[in-house]
Amino acid sequence: MKRTISAMVGKGSVTHNSRSFSAENVDSERTHLNIDYCNEPIKKVYHEMFDEALKQYNDKQKRKDRKIADYYKHIESGKQEKLFHEIIFQIGNKDDMSATGEHAELARTILDEYYQGFQERNPYLRVFSAHLHMDEATPHIHIDFVPFTTGSKRGLEKRVSLKQAMLNMGFKGEGKSDNELNRWILSEKKVLAQIMERHGIEWEQKDTHEQHLSVLDYKKQERAKEVAELDREIEEKQLEVKGLKATVEKIEEAKEIPGDVEKQLDEDPQLQLPEPQGLMSAKSYKKKFVDPLIRRLKNLVRTVLARSYQGWENYHRINNLNGRLHRENEHLKYENSKLKELNGMLREQNKAYRLLEKVFGKRKLNEIIEQARGFKKSKQRDARKHYGGMWEATAGGSAFVGESPLQCAARELFEETGIRANTLTEVCRVVDNECHSAYVEYLCVTDCDKDSVKLQDGETSDFCWVDKDTLLNMKNDELITERMQLFIDELKG
Repeated sequence: MKRTISAMVGKGSVTHNSRSFSAENVDSERTHLNIDYCNEPIKKVYHEMFDEALKQYNDKQKRKDRKIADYYKHIESGKQEKLFHEIIFQIGNKDDMSATGEHAELARTILDEYYQGFQERNPYLRVFSAHLHMDEATPHIHIDFVPFTTGSKRGLEKRVSLKQAMLNMGFKGEGKSDNELNRWILSEKKVLAQIMERHGIEWEQKDTHEQHLSVLDYKKQERAKEVAELDREIEEKQLEVKGLKATVEKIEEAKEIPGDVEKQLDEDPQLQLPEPQGLMSAKSYKKKFVDPLIRRLKNLVRTVLARSYQGWENYHRINNLNGRLHRENEHLKYENSKLKELNGMLREQNKAYRLLEKVFGKRKLNEIIEQARGFKKSKQRDARKHYGGMWEATAGGSAFVGESPLQCAARELFEETGIRANTLTEVCRVVDNECHSAYVEYLCVTDCDKDSVKLQDGETSDFCWVDKDTLLNMKNDELITERMQLFIDELKG
């Protein structure tokens, strides 16, 4: 079963979405089937999100005319940003996915599952109103959100910005038609398509780029996300270092305490012994002057020792932490530079494809690509990859933010081999504390045609179907990783 996915930018009629009033196209007898996820007053959300940043901004202003009394009204009366945005997602149309038809409940289930991960996938979009409607012609979901960014150097440190919110999540546009919002919408469509696929529905794409081009754009988008994430991590580490420097300054100040104590011992009247008064006995002098002085001196020594121990402890702790942060920062800079380099390569490949498309035309270029793919009949890793030229008996990779291990496995299998798996069976889980990683392995049993495998460019260069005996007899220097070798050894046992 194939169905289209529609994504529309809505007008943001919150009262209509929450059914505070009903339009003519609403069937009130089915309104009870709707799902209301949240419906917060937007002014309250603005106060919750921006009051602290607004106060910090106003405190820095020396001129009253530059202060902002109400950030909600400031955005409402401005022309740069909207108060909020709305996105609407729908599966199929009124003819093949009617709200009163046999697939209505399936559409409701898929859209509900899609929404459950929306906020986690999009941390810079604050959802305040979300409703799944079953009382109109076709099931659909309205999601209203306030896009924001943090760490701004101009204006409020935390402010409304659709473009920056998208950039923070890794969506960088290249022109008006291929802007940040459109790239984000395409990414969300792909998430929805994965959920549909798990429920037996294939995404029917209309008026879109060819599959191989979409994958290329998708890779560029994901690399951009990783770069943005690394930039945020570097910024966080820099803030930690800044905090450490402030603590070090306090420790330097603490070094001056012994000098202050010496001055206090010399000059504080309460720490000096007065001359005996008249014919005062030694016992009376000791009780009245000496004993209180000793108690004060003991308290002073305790205070100095406590501060000294605390200072040295902080010094060693910060010294170790500073070294670790420096190493992590250097590693992040290296990873960031590599990802930027890879993203540049993907951008150039995309430009090259579009140039070839203009020369040969879409249809002819697709035929050439498919013909080139047909030459690979006999999964070997591309020579450009780590462990290039070696064999592996798996398809896999890292999960995206908000993606479950099962979703990741199904996506990687399809991207690297073209095989769509209806059923994946988990066989083991391994936690690598040293690498701070968790590995989840699934078994795929498929009856697909042997010639239906489609290799992912830049990932695999060849494949062959093998029986159990051939797999068990493969040499260690042919296999990609030690984990793969252990897997073969388990099969032998």
